[in-house]
Amino acid sequence: MTPEKNIYPKMSQHGFTLLEIIVSLIVASILGSMLLVYVGTAYNKSIEPVATSKRVLQLEHVMEDINAIYAGLLDRADLLDAFNDALNAMTLPAGVTCDSSKRFDFSGGAEPDISGASSTGNILKVVLRDTTVHPNLELIALFYNRI
Repeated sequence: MTPEKNIYPKMSQHGFTLLEIIVSLIVASILGSMLLVYVGTAYNKSIEPVATSKRVLQLEHVMEDINAIYAGLLDRADLLDAFNDALNAMTLPAGVTCDSSKRFDFSGGAEPDISGASSTGNILKVVLRDTTVHPNLELIALFYNRI
């Protein structure tokens, strides 16, 4: 008797070796940690535009209050002096400062000097600054004494 020959070739080994599994896990963990660092940084910085928008909105609300004060004083002869006094007495939210010390005037078509503080002039420059989240965030308005 002759042994029967298998007409199918011997099947190769199925599955992965232990070394292949360990190497795959190490590569996956390295890539996962790199992705986590990137996503974590992006997630932490994603709040900045929201915080900036909140501070800008707060500055705009304060400027609306300032505009209302100005509108209430329009009939006065000493408009800018009374307006400046009202601004100095105004209670501001935390982290907001108001600088209303610069007055200037356009005369003779020359460019006005708005760098220094002056107590004369028909135009008052009001600067609202945020001192908490973004120290460079400013809202500037010019108020004119038309009398």
